[in-house]
Amino acid sequence: MLVVLLGACKTAPQHAAPIEIPVASSASTPRVLAASADSTVLPEDPAAGERARARWHAHLADEERERRLNYDRRKLKEHRVVESFFRAARVSYDHAKSAADVRQIQRGLAAGLLQTQKRVEQIDHWGVNSNLLPDYAELLKALSDAYPQARIAALSGDIAGLDEMRAQLDAHFERIASLLAEAAEAKDE
Repeated sequence: MLVVLLGACKTAPQHAAPIEIPVASSASTPRVLAASADSTVLPEDPAAGERARARWHAHLADEERERRLNYDRRKLKEHRVVESFFRAARVSYDHAKSAADVRQIQRGLAAGLLQTQKRVEQIDHWGVNSNLLPDYAELLKALSDAYPQARIAALSGDIAGLDEMRAQLDAHFERIASLLAEAAEAKDE
């Protein structure tokens, strides 16, 4: 036997007309927000909404940074190998005594740079997990061409370009060291 109850609510709920609540605005002119007589609906505050949205976006950014640091912590050994290669390549160029030496080092490092690029791709195949990828890309580019060219120019007497390249590489190495130190201290989620 099946009993169906129809008509349990024969009348639609009646909503009261909105009540106007004066609210002071930042321009010292009163605004009027409409609030329902329904006690479950609160008046909107656009400024508070924007503050909440900003806090939420900051929270998401912090979570993403923490996720990436944890990823880099798990790949710390591989990162150390890549960092060591980049530092050794730079030292090789810096110890070259002539333009011919720089070119020879550049040819010798070509295979190592390619292998390092593949190693970086293995660290983060999709390119969305590691904080270090932008620095690695810049170092690969600089050490394959720009830095050797600046070193050759410096051996000919033009040291301004080499000083600029050294400053750029130093900035990348400092950022890498900082991120790896942070990653080493990262806690699992």
